[in-house]
Amino acid sequence: SRGTGWVILRANWYMSNLLAAASGVAAEGRLYAPAGQARVAMIDPRDVGAAAAAVLGSPGHEGQTYLLTGPRAITYDEVAAGLSAATRSRVEFVDVPGDAAYQAMIGDGTPGFVAEQIVAMFARLRQGAAAQVSPDVEALTGSAPRDFACFATDHARLFAPAAAAARR
Repeated sequence: SRGTGWVILRANWYMSNLLAAASGVAAEGRLYAPAGQARVAMIDPRDVGAAAAAVLGSPGHEGQTYLLTGPRAITYDEVAAGLSAATRSRVEFVDVPGDAAYQAMIGDGTPGFVAEQIVAMFARLRQGAAAQVSPDVEALTGSAPRDFACFATDHARLFAPAAAAARR
């Protein structure tokens, strides 16, 4: 009997990973991460969904691997600038050494093995692991992937100072 066809969608670093920092950004106007000057071709999860739908809805993808990325590799300084523009308030990126990030996560109740994995992922980002930009989203969906400005605008209320005031 014939095996089932397969396709691999390798999604890059999700823009939505930043949502974990939203309340802190809203409260302090600072985005903390051990990201250094890492360039990351972040992708909006909505584009991963669109690519998956395109693959499932059309033949000819069997045995293929697609790299799903956003349109540009951006730094966390650029992320902070995008959040500043979207929230119309100053957001500053604060680069944190990996060990300090680990200690902060432990202090927030993150299990040690999870904090370790997150710090290790950021080390890989700093080494360029997610810097490659791929044309695959547009090739599969017919539309360019959303840029960070779009994501920041769509989620601005979560990062805005008013969101922090509402939680108090």
